[in-house]
Amino acid sequence: MGVMVKLFSNEHTYRHPWRRVTSAFWLKYPNPMYPHVIEVDVFNRYVDQVTGELVSHRILSCESSLPGFMTAVGIPNVIYAAEESRVDPVSNKMTLKSRNLSGSNLLVVEECCMYQQHPQDPSW
Repeated sequence: MGVMVKLFSNEHTYRHPWRRVTSAFWLKYPNPMYPHVIEVDVFNRYVDQVTGELVSHRILSCESSLPGFMTAVGIPNVIYAAEESRVDPVSNKMTLKSRNLSGSNLLVVEECCMYQQHPQDPSW
């Protein structure tokens, strides 16, 4: 059985200051637009003494809407994902990496998002 990989990239310019965009990320949940996100828990947060970045590790618990055959093979109705974020206040860059924990023996979903100050317009 082969490995199927799907990669894609998407880019968007928010016409708001970097601090407002990154602050909005932290305030994203709870959100009525995403009722499947049950809880977001920070389990580790520190300032990296070498890079000066704020590093946060979070666990997201979500209600799944998986088909019955997937729950029959052991994937529960509540699934979990791990997220690591790194905020560099010097370069105005925030990087997020997330990965599913539940069902990762069958399917791994990884996501990387980066928010950075616009190179041509520092107000974006």
